[in-house]
Amino acid sequence: MNIEIHFTLSNLDTTEHTVELLIDPWNEFAYWSPGVTVVDDDDTEPNLSGYDNYFIVPAQSRVQGDLSPDDTYNLEANLATVENVLKLNPPNLSVDLTTMCNHIFDIQHRSNDGDPLVTPYIPAVIAGLTGFDLGIRTPEPANIAVEIVVDVTDLNGNRVIPPGSTEATIQRPGTVLSPPGAKQGN
Repeated sequence: MNIEIHFTLSNLDTTEHTVELLIDPWNEFAYWSPGVTVVDDDDTEPNLSGYDNYFIVPAQSRVQGDLSPDDTYNLEANLATVENVLKLNPPNLSVDLTTMCNHIFDIQHRSNDGDPLVTPYIPAVIAGLTGFDLGIRTPEPANIAVEIVVDVTDLNGNRVIPPGSTEATIQRPGTVLSPPGAKQGN
């Protein structure tokens, strides 16, 4: 299965904005909900989304981008790795689990880069991407429109349910994965 995600961020305002694009992956077993880490009584710090990238969008302009099949496979592999780490809760891990989850989902981390901290926890079988949550954040109020197109190529010819089919589809899974201690918004 090849999955590509194409996006357009349109700034409807007359001033430039920095826009953070957030994509949190799902597979058939779980979905990622990063939440925030409480730093102290007055401060929280967002945990990383599966794809978490910043774009400067000029006034009354748009920025376009793509997540290639390699990028979406990386989302799948990173979600599977986080599932494995949270399940195993390795006692000899040199960082806490929240830091480890954020490291795995860091945009500069690739599941195939041989990272000695992460590689031992990448499962041999990676569950495919079955959906994702899309979000944006800006540091100030902004009028931003998001357009998204997802291209799915069924390389086996039997993985995509054709339109009009009565076959059951995979829904958003009930299991939520979050870093330990992460607080979720209400």
